[in-house]
Amino acid sequence: MLLPQGGGGFQVSWETLLTTWKTLEELLVARGVYSLGSDAQQRLLGRLRRRHAVEAHSDEWIARGGAARNVSRTIDRKGWSPDDLRIVMNVPTIQDAEDLLALFGHEPSSTGNYVISESDEARILRLAEDDVFNTFISGATDAELRPRLERLLATGKLPD
Repeated sequence: MLLPQGGGGFQVSWETLLTTWKTLEELLVARGVYSLGSDAQQRLLGRLRRRHAVEAHSDEWIARGGAARNVSRTIDRKGWSPDDLRIVMNVPTIQDAEDLLALFGHEPSSTGNYVISESDEARILRLAEDDVFNTFISGATDAELRPRLERLLATGKLPD
């Protein structure tokens, strides 16, 4: 796996990022309408439910130096073909690579490579991810995450 090195400091765990995605899903299912339109909410739910690749492979990534932030930066670095990302991340299927790209707010471009998406649902995912990486560097509980994510879904903005 090719990942950028360095940065030092604490690393947000994959578990914290998974908790963020699970909490977003729970809030969308339990609460319904937020600042997103219903179509965008459904697309966001679809992306959130693609986290199985992270659940299945994050322990291996950690063992190989693939902290959550490093993987995020690697994915954001360029447009990816799912097959190239499959090889880099050592996941067994192209579907796993596509799921990972979707979770980190990417979608296919006209060239077929996945790039950062400007859609509402991708923006929410990316804001939540940035919040976790910048606010909860040593991990977070559901009780710490939930109010911040509720505000993000309600207003489209994170609390100050």
